Amino acid sequence: MNRERIIILLCVIFLVGLAGHIIISTRPLMLTFTPYLLFLTGISVLFITLRRGELNLLVWCLIVYILTFTLEVIGVKTGILFGSYIYGNTLGFQFLGVPLIIGFNWVIVILGAVTMAEQIDQNIFLTALFTGTLAVLFDIMLEPMAIKLNYWEWNSGFIPISNYYSWFGISFLASILYDLLKIKTSEKIPEIYFTIQLIFFILLSLFI
Repeated sequence: MNRERIIILLCVIFLVGLAGHIIISTRPLMLTFTPYLLFLTGISVLFITLRRGELNLLVWCLIVYILTFTLEVIGVKTGILFGSYIYGNTLGFQFLGVPLIIGFNWVIVILGAVTMAEQIDQNIFLTALFTGTLAVLFDIMLEPMAIKLNYWEWNSGFIPISNYYSWFGISFLASILYDLLKIKTSEKIPEIYFTIQLIFFILLSLFI
């Protein structure tokens, strides 16, 4: 499947998902499909981005997945970094209290943010600054919907500011690593997918 068809497919999937979440009677079905659709759409994005044989990008994806998943486990068990929270049963299979899809979605979100940030400035630290800022912006729109859809629940009843600091710091470091590995890609699909997801959560917040 070529790039254009995948972009069209991504748009269709998220439009259907938006409608399915807004309609109360179909929302449970949409939530059941959520982790699988996140995996399939994310894999499609990586397939297009990696097909040019960029080995360093694959290494980066693996490191970021392992890092973020490990930090999520620590976060769930101790409340360190993000704050005290627990995952619901919406996001599929879990290991040590963390859905397996979470680390993968971290990879996709940060990849989209860093490829967007590169368009703003090529300086390693400014790119990392923009990447962290974009990731936090994404999480600001995601958090209220995630709570409503039972992705996760904050034990304090509110979103702690430490969550956003951690999102920024992790994304900042992932961007630095991206630059140190000298990854260069002209592929736009990660940032397109980042934008589609961001718009999805913005629109969702207007209707539910």
